[in-house]
Amino acid sequence: MEVNNLQSELQQVRDDRDRHVVQSQKLAGEILMYKESVGKSSHELDILIAKSGSLEVSQSRRFTSLPYIFNILTMSILCCRKHVRCKKSVLKCWSRN
Repeated sequence: MEVNNLQSELQQVRDDRDRHVVQSQKLAGEILMYKESVGKSSHELDILIAKSGSLEVSQSRRFTSLPYIFNILTMSILCCRKHVRCKKSVLKCWSRN
């Protein structure tokens, strides 16, 4: 009877071992899948960081030219206000300033 109990326990241990091996293989597969996903995400992140840097540079160039554009618009508005009555050319006024 003791031998039967030991054989039964041994069979249960083997079944547990087999179940753990299958579970371990599944987890190893999931780890591999996550590593690939992280690699892809990292690559996409690098691309987005590069695009962000490029966008920042292009935006900073645009904003540095804004004061120049603002001055031109201001001068045009002032010339237009001065010469509404006399109908002089805004371009002439603007070229003098």
